Amino acid sequence: MTSEFVGYINPCQNILDIHGRLKQHVIIYPPPYSIARILGPIFVDNGKRVSIVINHTTRDVNVSEPSISRHVLQTAVRTFQSHRLQASQVPIRSFPVRNRSSPDIATKKDCPICFEPLSTNNAVALACAHSFHPQCIRPWVMENNSCPVCRHPV
Repeated sequence: MTSEFVGYINPCQNILDIHGRLKQHVIIYPPPYSIARILGPIFVDNGKRVSIVINHTTRDVNVSEPSISRHVLQTAVRTFQSHRLQASQVPIRSFPVRNRSSPDIATKKDCPICFEPLSTNNAVALACAHSFHPQCIRPWVMENNSCPVCRHPV
């Protein structure tokens, strides 16, 4: 089931603000959603036309406008994000062991858990692309089964 709404907003209104407000609402409140009630003061009689669709099952929010360039950009960003987040769900225990004979190169990143520098021979990456020291992330994943940075399931 979906909630759909087509209306007009002030041309200066940022669509990302509308998307953020709706996304925050659908995360907190259960369906059904009344888009007109949530965004009532934002809509005007004439201005920039927007189409809003909320999928109740997945709680996805889609705000689009007739401008093709904005639509192409939004689609590309969503596709990249969903591809990155839906990468293979490889458990941390199955990451390949790095060749210890290769040089240990600093990555210019710090481990988000211990804040020590990461190196090529002493780092693992989760499916969400966040990197950690193996000895730091292993206890966290065993206890929580999610990334400590973005909460993406492992």
